[in-house]
Amino acid sequence: MDVALIASAAVSVLAPALRHLLSLGADKAAEAAGKGVAETLWEKLKGKIFGKKSTEGAAEEVAAAPEDKGAQKILGTHLEQILAADPDLAAEIEKLLQNAGAFHQEANLHGDGAIAQAGPGGRAVAAGKGGIAIGGDVQGGVRLGRVDD
Repeated sequence: MDVALIASAAVSVLAPALRHLLSLGADKAAEAAGKGVAETLWEKLKGKIFGKKSTEGAAEEVAAAPEDKGAQKILGTHLEQILAADPDLAAEIEKLLQNAGAFHQEANLHGDGAIAQAGPGGRAVAAGKGGIAIGGDVQGGVRLGRVDD
């Protein structure tokens, strides 16, 4: 379980709705639960966010400027610490985000090299120029060599 990835995905889901969710306050946010992924996620995290002044401040920063990547990163760091301290909550949030399709990765490679990315619970495998990367078992006949061989 990659809590940094889970925290980042959670911030991406929460950011656009955070101004509304914070305006509801800690108590009334419970009434909004079930309306969408952001509200359900908020229901699970709000007690941890309101329980720590610095995290609450980070959430308020994102609410004020939902597109601010710096503010999102700070909130993500706070959420990462919260999730690392509570593996059961992290697993619950991860499942919620997976079901909502909230995990996404992007990679760009320019020139020679390799990129390895793994999703939640996955393994990353990479091979450089001319290399072969196999992320699982290989069965059957395998021939290695250049096309002109």
